[in-house]
Amino acid sequence: MSSPSCSGCGHVKPLSKFMGESEEVREGQDLSEIVEPNDLFDYIIQLLEAYSMQQGSSSENVVPFFFECSIDIAVFEKISKEITDELIDIIEEADEFAWIYNHSYQGIHAVTYRYVCSQ
Repeated sequence: MSSPSCSGCGHVKPLSKFMGESEEVREGQDLSEIVEPNDLFDYIIQLLEAYSMQQGSSSENVVPFFFECSIDIAVFEKISKEITDELIDIIEEADEFAWIYNHSYQGIHAVTYRYVCSQ
């Protein structure tokens, strides 16, 4: 099942986000999916394949690849930076790019780690 792009934001979204919902319902929802760590590799591959099919062989009007999801990290018994490094390893295996730690931000309820692509 391929993932179409959202006509509002242009991002690739899972087909399930478009099925049987009105535009008004979608606008009020958090479009972030929850992905199990064991499924992250396959999830990314599916999105990359859908993106490649969407872009085709045309080099004109290339839309940047972007996706957003939440990852259930309850299965990990590690500190957040170690969890993040494991998830980055999965992403690197899927997209075949190298990601380098850039900085982190400590919020009230969460820590955000920022990585940049080295290519």
